[in-house]
Amino acid sequence: MQARPIIEALRKAQLPFVIKDACATLYDQWMTKDILTYLHLSKDRGNAELGMQIINRPSRYISKVALQEAAAKGGDFLNTLSRLASLNQSQHDRVEELIFHLQRLANLPLKEAVPYIRHIIGYEHYMLDYAKYRKIPSEGLIELLEELEESAKAYKTVEEWEESLIAVAQSIRQSMKDKSHVGISLSTMHSAKGLEFKAVFLIDIVDGIVPHNKSLGEIQLEEERRLFYVGLTRAKAYLYLMIPKERHQKKTENSPFVLEMLHPKVVLKEGEKVKHKIYGKGIIEKVDGPKATIRFNTTRKVVDYTYCIKHHLLYREEENV
Repeated sequence: MQARPIIEALRKAQLPFVIKDACATLYDQWMTKDILTYLHLSKDRGNAELGMQIINRPSRYISKVALQEAAAKGGDFLNTLSRLASLNQSQHDRVEELIFHLQRLANLPLKEAVPYIRHIIGYEHYMLDYAKYRKIPSEGLIELLEELEESAKAYKTVEEWEESLIAVAQSIRQSMKDKSHVGISLSTMHSAKGLEFKAVFLIDIVDGIVPHNKSLGEIQLEEERRLFYVGLTRAKAYLYLMIPKERHQKKTENSPFVLEMLHPKVVLKEGEKVKHKIYGKGIIEKVDGPKATIRFNTTRKVVDYTYCIKHHLLYREEENV
């Protein structure tokens, strides 16, 4: 979903683009359908079809039999449902609470309505329960909710937002069918293997994305490091790295791969000659992890040599110019 704001911007600027990879659009996600249903139901609380879609998301413990009974009675669906004799007090209270939330939701601006559904109505908690039940990682689901919340901020009404979501989805499908390959290429680093472009933009080069927070093992990290290198070397003339300071209203950290590029890891060995900006020339006597004991002309110091090298305080003697 990282390409979503770029695709929206390209559409508005009427710039052609080509998507190299098959991808599910934001509109096609079932969570998006649920959020849109809540928003539409807040304006049409008597709609049985909308009400049945989200009544148990999160669970309000309403049975299919009760839903069918309320729908068969006609009239305002949720009010009819709340008055059913077959509901116990807990179920009744939950339906009444939903009606209250929908009344509030109807008066909120869109940018506040989506987080209200997520946090106050409890849709995010429902997603966490769903992930636990399905035994799948919850991070991807939460990230999708964050993407939905971010997307909605640019629009004033649910109709405008939904229209944009549909238009973007249609543009993506059309791009994937287009065999002319004319336009700005949008691709994963993996799919860019073997290709070259005059200019390359790598987006969201932040920790948690590059490398992804799911890549915990050394083998996985090395594979992502290699893919990052693939992305870097696709550029013939111009390379741009987009490193946002915030993502989904949370501060980000630069990708460690960028830091590795700027400050390559240096391993010192015993007996090597070095030069310190303050203490002058010295010889490495002992190395213990990032710490090194260095004998200078007039003193002996234990320093964090990785920190010193990173901040240009310490050099191998032959590297100092």
